[in-house]
Amino acid sequence: MTVQGTAAKGIIKKGTVKVFEIGADGKPGASPVATGTTADDGTYSVAIPKSVLNFIVEVSTGPGATMMDEIKGEIAVPDGLKLRNVVALTQAPDGPYTGHVSPLTELAVKTAENAAGGLSTANIAQAKQAIRTKFGFDPENTKPVNSNSSDAAHAREDEKTQSLILAAVSQMSASGSTGCQLDDLVCTINKVTAPATMSADKTTFNEVLGSTLVAAAETVASKPEVNNTGKKLEEVRNTISLTVAQQEVSTSKTPVSGVDAAKQLFTSLRNTSQALQAAGAAGGALDLSATAIKRDFDQAVAPVDFELLDWMSLIPAGIEFFENYKAGIATVDPMMTAMPGVSPLTPSRMVYRGGYPIGGCTVFSDQDGKSVATSKDTAASIGCSLWDRSVYNSSTYDTATGVYSYMTVSKGIMLIPNGTNAYWYKTRAKSMTTTVTPVLNQSPQAPYQPPQITQSAPVTIGTYGDPATASTTNTITYTKSESGITGFTVKGMMPARVDYFNGSALTDHEVWNMAFTRTNEGSNVFKYALTGDFTSKKGGKIVGHMALGSSSFARVQEDGKGNSVDNGLKAVSLQVSSEAGSSKIEGSLTVSDGKVDKSLSNYRPTNVSFTGTLSNNLIQLFSGTLSLGTAGYENFDPRQQVSADNQYKGTLKIIGKVNVPGRPTLSILVSATRSIASDVAEDIHAQYNDGTAVVIASMVRTAAAGELLDVSSANGVSFKVARGQKIADVMKDSAKVGTIDLDKGIVYYIDNSNTFESLK
Repeated sequence: MTVQGTAAKGIIKKGTVKVFEIGADGKPGASPVATGTTADDGTYSVAIPKSVLNFIVEVSTGPGATMMDEIKGEIAVPDGLKLRNVVALTQAPDGPYTGHVSPLTELAVKTAENAAGGLSTANIAQAKQAIRTKFGFDPENTKPVNSNSSDAAHAREDEKTQSLILAAVSQMSASGSTGCQLDDLVCTINKVTAPATMSADKTTFNEVLGSTLVAAAETVASKPEVNNTGKKLEEVRNTISLTVAQQEVSTSKTPVSGVDAAKQLFTSLRNTSQALQAAGAAGGALDLSATAIKRDFDQAVAPVDFELLDWMSLIPAGIEFFENYKAGIATVDPMMTAMPGVSPLTPSRMVYRGGYPIGGCTVFSDQDGKSVATSKDTAASIGCSLWDRSVYNSSTYDTATGVYSYMTVSKGIMLIPNGTNAYWYKTRAKSMTTTVTPVLNQSPQAPYQPPQITQSAPVTIGTYGDPATASTTNTITYTKSESGITGFTVKGMMPARVDYFNGSALTDHEVWNMAFTRTNEGSNVFKYALTGDFTSKKGGKIVGHMALGSSSFARVQEDGKGNSVDNGLKAVSLQVSSEAGSSKIEGSLTVSDGKVDKSLSNYRPTNVSFTGTLSNNLIQLFSGTLSLGTAGYENFDPRQQVSADNQYKGTLKIIGKVNVPGRPTLSILVSATRSIASDVAEDIHAQYNDGTAVVIASMVRTAAAGELLDVSSANGVSFKVARGQKIADVMKDSAKVGTIDLDKGIVYYIDNSNTFESLK
């Protein structure tokens, strides 16, 4: 029987390969049954007797042996470095057995041999289960690729992930983060491969394989000279931190081999799929896909975006500016008066968050915002607007004329005094199209003629009822001390929520009943306590409701003028109970890491995390943590067409329990990365455990290759399906154990009776 594979920490050249048979006592023999040498690309191939079914492949140094280390370059294979893979077969495969060798397979060997009974079939199976579950791929069947090689860019997704983990081992060696001396690779590998502890139903890994390894993987992902996989830091963080961070995974001491393992996988897939379909028929479109959970979450928490924090800053800033102007102590903001069309004498101020403007306020002599106040005696109202936001897919460009246009959305509020410490207000959301027309064929000798910029008439987004009733239905009251406004309440309509991909109204308007309390915690750090509720209306009907608990707050570093400084948003923690349609969430929501895009007009949180429960149609579907991230937002320009060079990526991570009627509770891990550019790769990685099987799946989509679905179980069964593929082989231990007919939805097993079963 031929045994072949690739050996690597980094790719090992001219390494010595030895194969040892494992005896009935669970220990390898003293003499190898075969020897060989790795080629320059790290591959090896040796022949062993067909009767040898349980064996270890060992790779160590040899004459002239070198290793392509991702951090140090080509180095001599250190003395004492030994990497192994362990194999336990029930029968010899018809063709060669492929088993790769790396520190991750060494970890499986040490874990099995450290257990009672040594390298028994049961211990080997459980150790491999644990490794596959923890890392989300099978190291034995995943070819090692150096992360900084040209091959890395075109490798499979599991190969890319493994390459960064192996590079992380070198990073830990170079930094000494495991407690070893700097650049002591053997010591570092020994720390990484310290045996995990197996019990009847779980396996616990050493601490180095947790946060230390994750941090090192993130470090190498951020180094262009090390990371040639094409995976960005945020993608790596999203994928690796999901699985590798698990210190404990569910495993079983009962080995399942061959066709039985395949049947276990497909039974789990079929039963879960049928339960989801039945629940959907009974509960009305019950959908437990990661996309559906994210969609329901987005609907439920939509009112709590950075616009809430913007209004929280803008409204009191506007009131204070108006009061100071009326008292004759407000000054003109040169940043506002420098704006096009704004007079140097206009009584106005700009408001900032995170070092970027979020909007501005102007004092008017009427209640409609048509006449700017000329003195404190004529001041009748103050109008405040959030900074215009660009609509992402609205830009057009005529290559013949050079005419360029784009749409923006603005939201404003007009505050009118209504007694002591009280205002009533009017509010709107509006869209406007800006057109830039260049002057073509200008003479180099003539003065430069700038392009002509025109703006369309504003179009109201949403509906806001009879303006005559606003004075009684829309009110703001506030409290004030010598240091400024200490709290305020907003009751009434607020602007419609807008889809910034097309400029359409998601709601007619929002109805707020909110209270904000502002406390100076010292050093210009202010804590804003929030409580109250939002109601979303569409077509005259309530389509969503959110309540914020009394422990909700935002902590902001300000500049003494009510403006948030750069990186001034310290924390946002909201206790949320929210309903939208048939979706309901309850739990804790945190928002952080706000960034502005290249237009400097759109500011958004790039990290949102929710811990709690999500229900749909009165059934609690999910409990756990859902995290949403945005990568590359600061490099995205919404004024330009979305493309591979002008895009950002959203990341999703789900860790928790899912309840499916008629099935055991599923433990799930999901990570996904998706670009807003349609021709850029999209990938999803998921695990679920239903108590009978741990199923690992990944789906990667690229414009060039289309979709590739890779499904496996922790017991080592796997199949791969490309878009358009009709037939797929089911493999275990390099042997074919079945075939899937995707058109018929049937899996045919290769056993003595040639059994088959439907997947429907």
